[in-house]
Amino acid sequence: VSAQWNSQQMLIGLLCSITVVTFNNLFELIVSAMTSYEMHRRWSEYRKHRLWKLLVFRYVNVSALFILRYFGEVPWFSCMATRMGLQAALLILTDLTVTNIY
Repeated sequence: VSAQWNSQQMLIGLLCSITVVTFNNLFELIVSAMTSYEMHRRWSEYRKHRLWKLLVFRYVNVSALFILRYFGEVPWFSCMATRMGLQAALLILTDLTVTNIY
């Protein structure tokens, strides 16, 4: 039973990571569209505003994931650090994989 629960936890973590990476890519398109409609005088202003928008969107996205995963009731994972570490590793691997595909 423990192996089945661990595989379910891994699947949930992978689905959450795929969701975060998908939304980060979607946010990048939205931020690019939003910033292109602004009238910046210099390229450096355009880049700065785009960067801040991306940082805010991604911070909220990843923070929401970790908050939901942290407070999720998972009885077979008693150690929060293990759960958060697994989620962080899955998020990094998924992000690297998706980024290299596109």
